[in-house]
Amino acid sequence: MRNTNTSVFAAPAFREGAEYVIEADALNCLIHQSNLRIVDVRSKAQSPDGHIPGAIRFDATRLIDDDMDGLRVPNEKKISQIFGDHGISSGDFVVAYDDDTGANAARLLWTLDLIGHNRYAMLDGGFAAWEDAGLDIAADTQTPNPKPQTPCYILPLHSPTPCLISMR
Repeated sequence: MRNTNTSVFAAPAFREGAEYVIEADALNCLIHQSNLRIVDVRSKAQSPDGHIPGAIRFDATRLIDDDMDGLRVPNEKKISQIFGDHGISSGDFVVAYDDDTGANAARLLWTLDLIGHNRYAMLDGGFAAWEDAGLDIAADTQTPNPKPQTPCYILPLHSPTPCLISMR
């Protein structure tokens, strides 16, 4: 039986210093929040059984730029375009999930962190945890509403001097 008591989860992920992992039941309590973006980073082959309601599909390979050295992060303009195309803006709380090792979801959230977006969490256990909790499953993902992005950076991502970037 699904727990619909929203007092169980007081939305710590919306507060400064929040945990960056969210449980399936907690995400279900937030599913109708207007600034929530649920991002499915599984490949199409990994997702024949459906999606979390309201999720958008995200191709994690877009976050890897083979023309770049080191961490292979796309430049600022490309990152802005990628997130904007997926309807993700600076005020959104982003929850990412995959079905594998968590690597794709982690890459997405790490990239958000690089540009100073720290309102995010990874779904603990991925899509399998959502299914195991017996929560609703949608047949397909949502079509994102593109949003123009103008992220603010402390330092350029491709600085000749190695640095850590944080907007916290």
